[in-house]
Amino acid sequence: MVTTNYDLLIEHAIIKSDLLVSYGGLPAQEMNVPVLKIHGSCNFLPDLMPNQISGIGFDLSQSEGGSILEAGIKVARSAKEIIDFCNNEDSIAPAIAMYSPSKNVLFCPKFVKYQQQEWLNSLRSTSRIYIIGLRVHLVDDHIWGPLSKGKTPIYYVGFEPDEFLEWARCNNRKHAYVLSETFESALPKIARHHQFR
Repeated sequence: MVTTNYDLLIEHAIIKSDLLVSYGGLPAQEMNVPVLKIHGSCNFLPDLMPNQISGIGFDLSQSEGGSILEAGIKVARSAKEIIDFCNNEDSIAPAIAMYSPSKNVLFCPKFVKYQQQEWLNSLRSTSRIYIIGLRVHLVDDHIWGPLSKGKTPIYYVGFEPDEFLEWARCNNRKHAYVLSETFESALPKIARHHQFR
């Protein structure tokens, strides 16, 4: 499973299903659902001593895609841990891509790049791609570029089906289908796709 969301809604749904989350590609251990968060996540915390970097600011006006800090990641185990981190750290943040066309990751970009590479690897081995709630935004070439080059069938779920079909036409992307407008109405169709595997 791949997401561009920073939140933990997918993780909560997985855990409520009595499964575990694995932040890596395939294969995953039994009872683990692999989740790749290609824009980072609010629970990807820099693995540093508390308040190790404190009381400073950063001038990003001259920055062109660089990062501020490279460090290991520790995955927060609870919402409280994330909130405590954000309340206590005044100079660093979780590994999350900035909401801008460049998608710079200022803190711990190496781990986010690993997530992105695993996503690209998974594109080569999957038999179907479902795009759910992600609008075609050509500036996000790191998403739509690789998708335009593959041959794997793509099923789109969202409120901009014409944009998706136009993208497919412009990229000569065969096997691109509109499945539904909403996730709720798409679920039975997705389930039917997987009954015969």
